[in-house]
Amino acid sequence: MLEIKELKGFNNEPGVLEYQVKVDFDFKKLITADDGVWPRFIILKKESEKSGWRIDGVGTGP
Repeated sequence: MLEIKELKGFNNEPGVLEYQVKVDFDFKKLITADDGVWPRFIILKKESEKSGWRIDGVGTGP
């Protein structure tokens, strides 16, 4: 992971956070993506006060 920044202004519901992450991939075998630096968008959702934050989605665009 090279960089992470929180995305604001997407009108996410309460308990949801969205981040843009820049990742440098180096795969042993190329299947669905190429090596190199690629952005990913991570959505975190707070399921309950006791469980904390969970990954709700990972994508290539907001």
